[in-house]
Amino acid sequence: MPYLITLFVLFLSLGCSSVQPPLPLQGTYWSLTALGDDDIESYDSQPPLHLVFHLNDKTVHGSDGCNRFHGSFTNTDDAIEFTQMASTRMFCVEGAQQSQQFMLALTKSSHWKILEDQLFLYDSDNILLAQFEAQIEH
Repeated sequence: MPYLITLFVLFLSLGCSSVQPPLPLQGTYWSLTALGDDDIESYDSQPPLHLVFHLNDKTVHGSDGCNRFHGSFTNTDDAIEFTQMASTRMFCVEGAQQSQQFMLALTKSSHWKILEDQLFLYDSDNILLAQFEAQIEH
């Protein structure tokens, strides 16, 4: 009988676990929350910094907080590379440096990791370049 009670408690605790499986890279709206160790500044008149990956044609699009961008990506296991990146060239009164840092982080990215609802991009020296949080697409 004690064996059954222990088994029931174990089953109940595993069933109530709050750990969620990681979200998929593609098709998720990834909102930028940090560049390296720096938090992201948002500005009222500018779009949020984000990425969306498309599986069907291996493209990525988003906003650097100032300009919209699109490009291609390749990924295998934990490796990732952004290529053919192009963007609009709007003038932004605020956030221009942050926009440049974001685009530089994408070009330097060599691998990625998803933990629950967080996406992390790293360079080849395993230095964290950018951190994102999954959001409902805007």
